Amino acid sequence: MTSTDAKFLSPTPAASIYPGGEQGSVASLSYDGPGTLVDNSRAPSPTPVSSLAEPEPEEAFTKRQKGVIVACVSLAGLFSSLTINIYIPALPAIARDLHTTESLASLTITVYMIFQGLSPTFWASLADAYGRRPIYISTMLLFVVACIGLGEVNSLIPMLVLRAVQSSGCSSVVSIGAGTVGDITTPQERGSYMGWYALGRYVAPCLGPVIGGILAQELGYHSIFWFLAIFAGVVTILLVIVLPETLPSVIGDGTAPPPRKYLSVLQLLALRRKRAEQKRDIEKGNDAAQKKLACEASKPPKPKLNFLAPYKYLAEWDIFLICMMYSIVYGAFYAVTSTQPRLFQRDYGLNELQIGLTFLPSGVGSLLATIASGKIIDRHYKYYASLDSSKPPAVPTPAPAGDSEQQPSTDAKEIAVVPADPEKAAVASVSSPQPSVAPRPKKKSAPPLYFPIEKARLKAVPWYLIPYVASFIGYGWCVHEKVHISVLLIFQFIIGYTSTSMFGNLNTLLVDLCPGSSASVTASLNLTRCTLGAVATAVVFEILRACGAGWTFVLFGLLCLVVCVPCQYAVIKYGVVQRAKRAKLQDN
Repeated sequence: MTSTDAKFLSPTPAASIYPGGEQGSVASLSYDGPGTLVDNSRAPSPTPVSSLAEPEPEEAFTKRQKGVIVACVSLAGLFSSLTINIYIPALPAIARDLHTTESLASLTITVYMIFQGLSPTFWASLADAYGRRPIYISTMLLFVVACIGLGEVNSLIPMLVLRAVQSSGCSSVVSIGAGTVGDITTPQERGSYMGWYALGRYVAPCLGPVIGGILAQELGYHSIFWFLAIFAGVVTILLVIVLPETLPSVIGDGTAPPPRKYLSVLQLLALRRKRAEQKRDIEKGNDAAQKKLACEASKPPKPKLNFLAPYKYLAEWDIFLICMMYSIVYGAFYAVTSTQPRLFQRDYGLNELQIGLTFLPSGVGSLLATIASGKIIDRHYKYYASLDSSKPPAVPTPAPAGDSEQQPSTDAKEIAVVPADPEKAAVASVSSPQPSVAPRPKKKSAPPLYFPIEKARLKAVPWYLIPYVASFIGYGWCVHEKVHISVLLIFQFIIGYTSTSMFGNLNTLLVDLCPGSSASVTASLNLTRCTLGAVATAVVFEILRACGAGWTFVLFGLLCLVVCVPCQYAVIKYGVVQRAKRAKLQDN
């Protein structure tokens, strides 16, 4: 790797995409009648909204650096879904070797999914407060240790304990990865990068069952855990060498390197090469110190550690509805996945390896969706950004409370905002010494309040939801009638493509709504989706036994329709109200 490829030390500056005001700020908004917000920063000389579609001249990371970062976090995110998908074909062998029932052996999946939902709420809070890189490496090391232990155990209880530890390690990289992508991207490009980031997670349903079936059949189920331990160890070494820190409160605007404990191996090597140059700068003046002061002044306030943040986000009704849309689709998807080995073995007489191969169509559909849907998401954003208007659309917001301090002024009717961090503002404005290097503009990771981000991100969801539900119904009745297996695999391809496309839209919207805490809000999503996924896998066999395959999957498909349609309508219609309220609370 050349020194150009390793250029992580001094990221280029980030430029604003906002035509006025700070991210999430309501300082430039005023009341225009009851329950309405208008952006006054654009009033003197109206600027078309199409300016939002223009690319930023400078950003915190170059395009190549973004590609390397997304590749790293995508590879790490693979383990959350790989660990469960590689395991499913081996369940009969595990039950046989542990001298227990298949129902008890499936508890290892249930325990995994429970901790898959709970553990990110802990790790994501740490990542939002102390940085992405150290938490990434810590959780991956925990995962490696758990896999080594699972490779040696031969009884159910220790396996359940180690599966919980294993899940705690690998499942958190999903929410931290979403936070990392949110750190380095702007709304215009976020859809594509989120798609590439999700690529790792959706490789697992494609390759995991095949690898698991081969290993379980040829080497025994213990070999699955040793494979995961070795693979994860290699990825952890890669993260140590390559992955830079991306949290804005740690790296600032990139004019100065972060503390040494946050530097990757490549960054440390680059720092050593530049040491002589830095000494010359110090001899000429105090440029290095001035750059450091400018960088410190540009950093946003460091978030306070709050382990309850992921749970508090679920109290925000718009975030809760988005999480429910994602989770109900996710639960239905795992209802198909978890029943597939039993149905295909019983009705079509497939062995473990053949069952693993039947997961390929769904995985291929997911892979294609991660690439295509990301581009579609960005295209929809640019479409709404290109809508020209001489005045920003009014943003409805709850009418101000009776407190006189919160009422708009009768003259200017401006909203007063407390500075985000008075101490840093004072540092930036000191007169002696005045840094010769001005702080770079901060990259804006959220759209303005008046931009219809909910509509832009959810525009395509109905086009995915309808074929998703139709494929569920068709799949169920084809299984019931025992039609040729090729028809089932076609339906699984459609289910994989449409579900992954919806996941991309919904996950991107969550990062847009909470850019400063994207890891925590993704942990909230993890909590709901894993809870519903665990419930779905627990009840689907009972429903299947009582109703048969046809009506079972009709039920899951219609449940997705009943939940998603009203949730989408509410978020598009009224979500901007909650977004404005959340921005005002953050500024105050």
